[in-house]
Amino acid sequence: MKIIVLLRRLIGPPGRPEPGLLGACEAAALRAAVRLQAACPGSSLTALAVGPPRDDAALAPAAALGARTVRLWNLALEGADYDAYARAIAATCRLLKYDLVLCGERSAEEGLGVIGPATAEHLGIPHLSAACDIAWQPSGRLRVERGEGTAARRLEAAPPLLVTVAASCAVGERLAPAGAGGPVELFDLDRIGLLPEELRHRQRFEGTVIAPPRPRAEILPDVATLAQKLRESR
Repeated sequence: MKIIVLLRRLIGPPGRPEPGLLGACEAAALRAAVRLQAACPGSSLTALAVGPPRDDAALAPAAALGARTVRLWNLALEGADYDAYARAIAATCRLLKYDLVLCGERSAEEGLGVIGPATAEHLGIPHLSAACDIAWQPSGRLRVERGEGTAARRLEAAPPLLVTVAASCAVGERLAPAGAGGPVELFDLDRIGLLPEELRHRQRFEGTVIAPPRPRAEILPDVATLAQKLRESR
């Protein structure tokens, strides 16, 4: 089983980052990845970051746990939109070979939660989102539980699969360091088979943009009429 976990460096101050400058969701994804690797003997774990050299800090916790560490970067990714990042991540995952891809449900900065699903779309594989508990089943399928308000939903799926991990997954679980880890491997666009032109902001989108209806203005003769209108609108 080949497991890839996507990590990114925490940039902003919100929340309490774990050691290594990981955001809460990224740290949860790493905990889940290590636990799933341990539960499946013979599995490999690769931690992937997409960013400049400072993002090596995001890979340090994974390296200490014995994971292979890879960082992808090219100046064409500077300021790129989420779809370009997802395209680059998907191309890197194909090169590395994977069965399961884990990533944080959402980043601490933007909080959009779109990178994981977009990566799964580019890979052409199913994805499950907001996992708060993950475990292998005897059948080899992955069981995922996700919170839905006060209830929980349990889902199962077989690899290849991408799962986004909520910050609440395996909270308080301590991971024992396996060693210093190897050096970070540096990937460029050439290595993953992409051109900088493919990472430009998208100019065209599917569908039709529908403008919301504009309310018709009404001029009232006096304050009493306005008060009456307000009472009727309650």
